Amino acid sequence: MTPAFLVHDNGHAFRGTVTPAEFTTRLLFNDASVCRFKIADDDRMLSKLVPGESRVQFRFDGDVRMEGPVVERTGTGPRGAVMVTVLDDFGQLDEILGWPNPTSGLDAQTSEYARYSGPLETVVKSPIAANAARLFLPWDVAPDQGRGDATSVDLRFHTLYDKLVPLLKAQRRMLTVRRVENRFVVDLSNGKTFPRPLTRASGLISSYKWGQKRGSRTRAVAGGQGVGTDRSFAQYVDGALEARQGISEVFRDSRATEDPSYLPGQAKATVEEGRPTASVSVDLVESSWFRYGTYDIGDSVDIDLGFLNVTDVISEIEISQTVREGLNVTPKVGLLDSSPDARVYELLRRLRGSVHDSEKR
Repeated sequence: MTPAFLVHDNGHAFRGTVTPAEFTTRLLFNDASVCRFKIADDDRMLSKLVPGESRVQFRFDGDVRMEGPVVERTGTGPRGAVMVTVLDDFGQLDEILGWPNPTSGLDAQTSEYARYSGPLETVVKSPIAANAARLFLPWDVAPDQGRGDATSVDLRFHTLYDKLVPLLKAQRRMLTVRRVENRFVVDLSNGKTFPRPLTRASGLISSYKWGQKRGSRTRAVAGGQGVGTDRSFAQYVDGALEARQGISEVFRDSRATEDPSYLPGQAKATVEEGRPTASVSVDLVESSWFRYGTYDIGDSVDIDLGFLNVTDVISEIEISQTVREGLNVTPKVGLLDSSPDARVYELLRRLRGSVHDSEKR
């Protein structure tokens, strides 16, 4: 298992290779993977690793695992070390806004929202293609195959990341942004299913967290525009869930929705947001039959804890190398993350989204 770091400039011209003293690469499911590596401050490649001017491609066993811009470098001295941080190109989704009318100028934004509905792939790719074209980005969005369940999204100068990534994670579908020569290809990838269940007896599960919740709502009413008896409403009822756990109804204020035909979908989405969940977060160790290459980010794995059986995706693969511990590969299954940093980060994202919607820019 051999890591390699290739340095390019922003025009994608090759500038050389770098050999870090230590590194940690976190490959992430539907998020911007991150690579941090340490070099000496007299390394000949330091002048070619400039934030905003340089890119790094991380390869493992010859395959490109992540690539993106150098976003930060920090150091100590004299005769010290420099830490370089690289962010995967997926992070560009957090730097692109979804305009209400992507084909019009800022003074011709005549719609409150850009609304997309249909299969997940359509809902995700359509605003990416429209806003990449608006910015004249060298992006090629792969043809839409209509994959995924029906969903919808409303955009009004939200970042594409904020609105699209939650939809992708909810359906466990992975979006990729990959450089091909001097352009970027955006597509959904179909993860494989690992052929063997992973159990506590297998010796592969080093630690785990798990959680299980009842559904928080079984029916929802979405209220659209209008006042009093003139206001439009739509309802969605999950009869099967009600038969198991009883009735629990909620109201969703959708007065920002201009088209009442969107209300049934919003009522359904409200119920689905509170669906029963059984989730795990599992740190794994590798073995002779479970090694990086037999699995990858986004692949599905069956986790059997004895009292709980959950099928979820490989959501993170950490590849690290230090002088003391050598090279290590640690995969993680599931999107349940109870760490304080993760909870605060998610809370801030949700707060940003709710404030954005209430301000109606």
